[in-house]
Amino acid sequence: MFRKIAKTLLCAAVAAVLVSPAGPGGPAAAAVSPGPAASYTPVPSPTPSPEPIRVDMIACGDVIPHRELMESAARGDDWDLVPIFSPITEAIQAADYAFCTLETPVCWPYDYYPQFSAPEALPRDLRDVGFDMFCLASNHCCDRRYRGIVSTIDACEALGVDHTGTYRTQEERDELRGLLLRDIKGIRFAFLDYTSMTNQYSMPGQHYTVKTLFEDFWSIHPQTLLYDDIALDIETAKDAGADVIIAVCHWGREFQLLPEAYQTEVAEFMLRHGVDIIIGSHPHVPQSAMTMTVAAPDGAERTGYVFYSLGNFLSAMANPAGDITPLVDMRFEKDPVTGVTEIVSVSYRPLFRLWDKKAPLPFLLADADAALAAWDRGEAPEWMNETTFSLLSAARSQLLSIVGEELYGGS
Repeated sequence: MFRKIAKTLLCAAVAAVLVSPAGPGGPAAAAVSPGPAASYTPVPSPTPSPEPIRVDMIACGDVIPHRELMESAARGDDWDLVPIFSPITEAIQAADYAFCTLETPVCWPYDYYPQFSAPEALPRDLRDVGFDMFCLASNHCCDRRYRGIVSTIDACEALGVDHTGTYRTQEERDELRGLLLRDIKGIRFAFLDYTSMTNQYSMPGQHYTVKTLFEDFWSIHPQTLLYDDIALDIETAKDAGADVIIAVCHWGREFQLLPEAYQTEVAEFMLRHGVDIIIGSHPHVPQSAMTMTVAAPDGAERTGYVFYSLGNFLSAMANPAGDITPLVDMRFEKDPVTGVTEIVSVSYRPLFRLWDKKAPLPFLLADADAALAAWDRGEAPEWMNETTFSLLSAARSQLLSIVGEELYGGS
């Protein structure tokens, strides 16, 4: 009996040791190994490709301060031209960079034809609308001789806007051969600005003040094109690291809807040597626009864009087709990895200058496509009625027939 009880007590004690944790001061029970853990190698997330650098740019035609235009904007001792642009201001300000040709000196005394001189309010209001740069080389840039050249550049710099095409000193002209080089969001643009003539003002001893296409720029009909100078300008732009080269040419014959032979020859020459886009003006009417493919000096094909004339952006001229103008939209993208810049798109939208002497705002620049689309949606702006609807419809059709539909940005 005693042996049976002792055996029972011994078994119970052994069981207690096996199932219980270590008591005070006693050894812990041996842990059971779970075995090796499953290995895991994290998969790295792919490095996202950097977004391309994008620049949107706008080019417009000639701004000419005719008397009727400036008097309609007079406000006591000042002027206010900003409301004229109200239908297109948002579009201009949405661009990263916008430029037009300022076809007048900015200086006192003010005069509006045949020799121009405008108040500083004109470039000031253009800046406030959204323009970043003025092309100053035109047949009227020497209307006030050297004094007008200097005061115009001084006014641009006081307003904080870029300028090119005219120069106060030989040193300014010699720097990068007078071209304007601008880095916009990481894309480098070179602007070359030329005029074909200066209304017979030869600027003796001061030929450096204006960049010209012709050696005899003071002649009524200039003959000697400066091809070597143009080629050197383009080469200078390349050497300066320009990703895009834009040439602005004040050329052609006034009121002619077709370019002259020399315009086509110069355009082909510029594109062959490295210009990407040509923006023309001076004839006071629009001319054709197109893509153009040429053979570069090394035999490779190059394709560029040519707008022979944008006509008048803002003026009070009443000549046929003087109130329609293309606004040029350009988009560029640069790959931040490869450094390659691409011209993504070049197109135009048709603008129409409304002029109603009886209206509260006699002059108004309207985007024909936008206004007509708003009319169709029943959302026409206050200034639009059936008469302006008809005018805008006719203006758009006329502009497309002149400029062509290849680069038209509408539907």
